[in-house]
Parts: sequence; C-alpha cells; structure tokens
Amino acid sequence: MKLNNEYIAIIDIGSNSVRLRLSLNEGVLLRKNITTQLASKMVGGVLNEESVKRTLDGLGELINIAKENNAKILVFATAAVRNSLNGIDFCERFTNLYGIKIDVLSGKKEAEMGILGALEGKDGCVIDVGGASSELVIARNGKIVYAYSIPIGAVVLTDICKRDYEGALLKIEEEIKRLPPLPSEIGQVYAIGGTANNMAFVHSGLEVFNRDLTSGLKMTANEILLMAKTFYAKSPESLQSDYKIREMRSRVIHSGALIISRLVKFINAKEVIFTENDNLEGYYLSKIMGKGYEE
Repeated sequence: MKLNNEYIAIIDIGSNSVRLRLSLNEGVLLRKNITTQLASKMVGGVLNEESVKRTLDGLGELINIAKENNAKILVFATAAVRNSLNGIDFCERFTNLYGIKIDVLSGKKEAEMGILGALEGKDGCVIDVGGASSELVIARNGKIVYAYSIPIGAVVLTDICKRDYEGALLKIEEEIKRLPPLPSEIGQVYAIGGTANNMAFVHSGLEVFNRDLTSGLKMTANEILLMAKTFYAKSPESLQSDYKIREMRSRVIHSGALIISRLVKFINAKEVIFTENDNLEGYYLSKIMGKGYEE
C-alpha cells in the first residue's frame, strides 16, 4: 500500500555493508552505505563479535538519520544473519538496542527482492553477489521461474581462499555445480550489489562515483573476467590508489568479481548490464507499494 507524505527508511543488513534508503512520496532523498563486513571472520558458522559490534554501531548511525526525519523504519537482513548460528542472538541485540524488529529474508525471498528492485516486475535475469551469498534469479512472463542462492559471497570466499585464484575457482565451481538446470530462456542479464556497483565504477573510468552515470553500464563476459583477474593481480592498497575502491571493499572485491564472472559463464551470457537498483528498492516496492512477481 502506498503511504503518502511519510518518510520511509529501508535498512539492509548485508554481509558486507549496512545501507539506508530514505524516501518521501516515491522520491529518494538519501542513500547511505557503511561497510561493516558482518560476515567477516566467521568461525564454525558463528558471527564474529568484533564484526557484530561494528555492524550494530553502523546500524545505529543509519537509524539516527531515519529518526531525525521521523521516518517509518523497516529493517531486513540477508545471508550473514540467516546462515549464522547466532543470527537470532544478533537480532535480539539489535531489537534491544533500537526497538525495531529485523525481517530475516530467506534465500528465495532475498532473490525475489533483488530481481524486483532491479527489473521492477519486468522479465530478465539478475546476478546478485553479496558478502555471504550469491543469488541467480530469472523472471519470465511476469513470474519468477528460477531463484537459487549459493552460500558464498565476496566476504566468505575471501575468508576461505584469501587471494588464491585457482582455489577460489574450484570453490565457486563446487557451488555452481549444485545449481539446477537453467530454463531455456534467460533474457537480458543484470548484475546488482556492492561488487557489481564497484565494477561499474571502475569500468566507467570516473574519478568520483556517480550513481546516475554508472547505473546501466554494460560489460562483456570477457571484460568481466579480465577485471576479476586484474583485481586478483593487485593488492588491496593498489586497488584503493588505482581505482578509488574503499579500503574494506578492496579486501574482498576480487572474490566478488570472480563469482560474477563464473555465474556469467554458467548462464552463457555474452553481455551484462550493471544496475544500482537492488533489494533495497525491491523491499520498498514489495512492502510499501505492494508490488511483486506472480507466485
């Protein structure tokens, strides 16, 4: 249902960052991203206490912005919280601190929110690489016909393989082999998420990030693979100085780019459109505007 003249704050607790989308009457007033890497240094499926504290602090900053605008606040979490053994404890700590409940999305629901945000109900295919999971979703004739998640993302793969290119390839292929066969028609392919956004920024050659100029950029499968290999060949410090990638992102972007490249190969796509619209927009469209794909 559409809410008139009300500020809406959607907050995403991702595996690599926490993000805020503040809007009024369908117009986006502010977007803010804080890299906290909640999925970093997980041992035995347990969220690391340092990562938890860093994430809770970042969320407090976003919630303060929302409250300053008297916004209605909706918060959702994805793979790091969903897959961890102490995810429920994290949610309880968050609620005790801020008085807000977290909607923990299933892998299927996360995939649906991603494709809804990217395509707004249109047909196509979306690759969404996060910090702790990666989703591959296909919509056709107004319905989602393929939606699967693999339990590796940029942060998790980096924790497992560090900067071992061959080892990372083997790990990604191990997970991709578990995916069911693809439908016969895939349509236009889109990439969303933090890794994709930074890849588009690097590809654009811009000195300063500009959402309006990077969203919609296209890259071929070969360009994506070459960029992934380049990221592996450079140190995080070089990625920061050469491409203006932020420090914490520079530590994991090589892994995210390689996951995108291998998923592009899996679906045999020749070209990918990189779009800034993702599950933040999808969650807004679903929960506030009542939009979505048919069941």
